[in-house]
Amino acid sequence: MDGHTVRRSESVANLAAALCKAQAEVKAPAKNKQNPHLKNWYADLAAVAEAVLPAFLRHGLSVTQLPCELGGDPAVMTLVLHTSGEWLETVARTRPVKADPQGAGSALTYAKRYALQSIAGVVAEDDDDGHAATHRPQPQQKPAAQPSPFVVLRNLLQNSTAEPALKSAYGAAYKAHEKGDVTDEEFAKLTALKDTLKAKLAAQPA
Repeated sequence: MDGHTVRRSESVANLAAALCKAQAEVKAPAKNKQNPHLKNWYADLAAVAEAVLPAFLRHGLSVTQLPCELGGDPAVMTLVLHTSGEWLETVARTRPVKADPQGAGSALTYAKRYALQSIAGVVAEDDDDGHAATHRPQPQQKPAAQPSPFVVLRNLLQNSTAEPALKSAYGAAYKAHEKGDVTDEEFAKLTALKDTLKAKLAAQPA
């Protein structure tokens, strides 16, 4: 590849005439697949080929599609040949998000289908369905970290504005310590906090 994405033979008069006749006969392919992410319907590569190639062959046209590279990226070369020897070549670069065989295969199939339907002049989808090849997966949000029992009990004590509430909060802390939900050190801190808050409440005017 020399960097060009479209090339042709010196003359394409016969090819152009045949392509014009073939395109007039090609019917829109059946939309036989549903994109699981976008929920739109589209014609897969097999359906596009089934709709396009018979009309092309009747007029002396054939299509060959091969994987290749363009600028270091994976690409698909689509070559349209006519019985006169005239030809038209286009290369479509693909840039799959996932650098694995599945991602590359999805991107190549997507490029093949779009190249073929573009040459034939047919529409084969409701909307873009190249989700698997081009959509970058959204990172899954981590669930918000739950506060520890110590933090919950500390806040409960600090929010106690009266002695009955303080006593109830400290009772919850005592039970949590018995169950092992808070350590001895944490329980000691909660006890010290309770004593401090109790003193402050006692100092308040009646």
